[in-house]
Amino acid sequence: MPPARVFRRAGLTSLAAAASLLLTPALAHAWEIPAEEIAERAESIPDGYGDQCKVFAQRVVNEVLADHGIRARVGGYGTPGGAYFGAYERAGGLLIGPESGQRGDLIQVIRPEHRNKDFPPTRDRDNESILHTAIILETVRPGVYKVRDSNYVAWETIGTHRWRPLEWRERGVEVYVWRFGRAPDPVVVPSAHVAVGATPPARSLRA
Repeated sequence: MPPARVFRRAGLTSLAAAASLLLTPALAHAWEIPAEEIAERAESIPDGYGDQCKVFAQRVVNEVLADHGIRARVGGYGTPGGAYFGAYERAGGLLIGPESGQRGDLIQVIRPEHRNKDFPPTRDRDNESILHTAIILETVRPGVYKVRDSNYVAWETIGTHRWRPLEWRERGVEVYVWRFGRAPDPVVVPSAHVAVGATPPARSLRA
């Protein structure tokens, strides 16, 4: 959250305004599209070659954004903030609690100290995966999802499976869930970021 600013009027500090800024959550913006369209697009792509997990998710989200005439895109390598975190943030994604994901949200698992890097490690010292991206198709129960992704069921292959990403925290990763559209649950992590080069036709959500 950006630091609160204290406004001065007629040479006096407005303590009321300062207190209001400190207590008011930052506004966050979501694209005014149904989030489930992202899940529907992911389901429409048949099993088979899907490239790396991030590439598949990027393709799905960008196609849906383009269908709605939204100029923002999930970027790749070289995106400020990294291809695995900043790319989603700059495309207008909202961070959702890891147990609050819904149909159409994206799950990004990565070690937090590497989240802004383009080339974070993919395996830990025990050869366990510590980097993955998936699209939620269904919430089985809080934190447990049916997902569609690539490079999980087999090398660079699209597939559907059940996943509880919070289990991966034992490997030192963090679970980030991104929302790009409207969903029944509007609870989000406060963020003041708006996609670069675009003004989202969006409603404001408060955490």
